[in-house]
Amino acid sequence: MKEYQQIYRKNFSLILTFLILITASMAVAFYLAYNLTTKYVENEFVSQKIEVLEETVKPYNNFFQNKIPEISFYQGYLDSSQAVKYVDTILRKFRFVDRIVFYDAAISNHKIPDGVKVNHIAIG
Repeated sequence: MKEYQQIYRKNFSLILTFLILITASMAVAFYLAYNLTTKYVENEFVSQKIEVLEETVKPYNNFFQNKIPEISFYQGYLDSSQAVKYVDTILRKFRFVDRIVFYDAAISNHKIPDGVKVNHIAIG
């Protein structure tokens, strides 16, 4: 018995068209991947930049929103020893604070030696 051999005809134009189609689709895929990756990296950079800014400003916000209003809780009853403790905690915790100045204000209808008296009200 004679062995049957299959012989295929090669269509070079079809092979060439297929290779051009595959090359073009790969080029489009690479272009789209590059653009999408670029946008993703830019978005991640912007979001990380915002997070870094929030972490940088966090001590300042804590100081101005929590520690400065804490003075009003004392309602004028902060003596010198409590003021020293308060200043020590603030200066240790927040390195950007250089100095803290407390003023003692007095309002009275009697004369205050280093104050101003106007219409029976003395402020010093």
